[in-house]
Amino acid sequence: MKKEDSNGSPKVIAIPDPVHVGDLAGALEMKWYEVIRELMVLDVFATKDTRLDFTTAAALCSRRGFVARKLI
Repeated sequence: MKKEDSNGSPKVIAIPDPVHVGDLAGALEMKWYEVIRELMVLDVFATKDTRLDFTTAAALCSRRGFVARKLI
């Protein structure tokens, strides 16, 4: 997963589809349990090893101030 940061622009994060909760947490510089807490707000119940589809992962990224892009 790659993070790109432009001057003053929202951070863009490239994530695979699907992405494991633990990997997404690392990319967002969060603890895995913090990601799970954020997912629960979105009515998604997951574990550290759960694979998230791109739409769900992008929604979480958006809540954290990132713009998600699908890693090809």
